[in-house]
Amino acid sequence: MKSIYYLVLLFSIVSCCRTTVVKEEVVTETKNIYTYLEQKTDSMHNVLNNRIIDPDYIILVDNDTVLLDKFIIKPFLTNEGLSIKLNDNLIKTYEFKTLNQAENGFVELSFASNLKKVKYYKNDQLMIFELNSFPCTGLGCLIEFHLIYDLKSKKIHPFGMFRNYEGNLYRFPNLTEPYYLSKSYEGDLNAGEFKYEYTFFKISEENSEFVNKNNVTQSISIEYQDYIPTKINLSKFNLLD
Repeated sequence: MKSIYYLVLLFSIVSCCRTTVVKEEVVTETKNIYTYLEQKTDSMHNVLNNRIIDPDYIILVDNDTVLLDKFIIKPFLTNEGLSIKLNDNLIKTYEFKTLNQAENGFVELSFASNLKKVKYYKNDQLMIFELNSFPCTGLGCLIEFHLIYDLKSKKIHPFGMFRNYEGNLYRFPNLTEPYYLSKSYEGDLNAGEFKYEYTFFKISEENSEFVNKNNVTQSISIEYQDYIPTKINLSKFNLLD
């Protein structure tokens, strides 16, 4: 199942750069979903990998201080929540709410209590702080956060994701800004009826979802019943429109 929604995601990324017509496609039969995806797998992997921006550093945080290039990173907890000291700058993560509807709505980052991973993109002057709650119980263990920090403007872009999700940055032809692909969740996991939605956000001063000239947000949604994908909605348009 995990590979199914990942492959659908790959197809959506390829499609957004290959067509100039806004179109929605819905696949309702499970057998058609599998056939459809199998036909696209090989080429989609290559295209996706070519658009990912590779971080210069990836650090798994296992102590109180992280030394990274010219940065000293110190996460610590207070009565208010998790803070991160980045050199002389203090990031109070608990003051933010996710830009995407991470889990049945927008989620406050006050839930996070642990810095799990740091990614550093030197050319773009961006850092991604991956946060989670530790220790945790129940469904709370499935919520994590990506706090994207712009080292130049000191602007913060907070996102949440349900279940493990790498959350890469992408760059598209003729577009200078990097894009983050968010993963949102809506529904009842215990009942097996839920929806995942993936949406591109432009990491810039605008801090907004990416839309084309017709004001259509580039996204893909996958609906599940009894843990089986039953409907796939693909919004296809050219990023350069």
